[in-house]
Amino acid sequence: EEFKGKKKAPENAVGRAVDAYFKSIGAYMRQINSGGTKRNGTWTTSGQGSGISDRVGILQGGRFVAVELKAPGKKKTVTECQVLFLRNIINRGGVACVADSVDCVKVALSQTKEELLSTLESCVRTKRCSPASDLPEWLR
Repeated sequence: EEFKGKKKAPENAVGRAVDAYFKSIGAYMRQINSGGTKRNGTWTTSGQGSGISDRVGILQGGRFVAVELKAPGKKKTVTECQVLFLRNIINRGGVACVADSVDCVKVALSQTKEELLSTLESCVRTKRCSPASDLPEWLR
């Protein structure tokens, strides 16, 4: 099996730091593999849809959280689909952010809905979103 879209080492380091932080505060988190897999010469998508965050989970107390990981200094490479997913989480009462360090997550956990949305909107979306047909219905 071969995996499409392997993460680079700097983003992996951010992911490990974020995972350790969430573990230290008792959050239940899952890593999402949204890439594809090559089996018998054919690429198959993961079925997660475009834009789902790299980490999703639940904080102590039940609040949903989603984190899109980026390598240090690369927060502004977030795609439109990723922003759409994160915005939906925030608008439904969850915490969501683009993080190029564990400090970004710590700040997000203390922000209000308005602050989370403002921080998210400050990220420049450089890549176009996939066609709406590739998005789950609740994200369209």
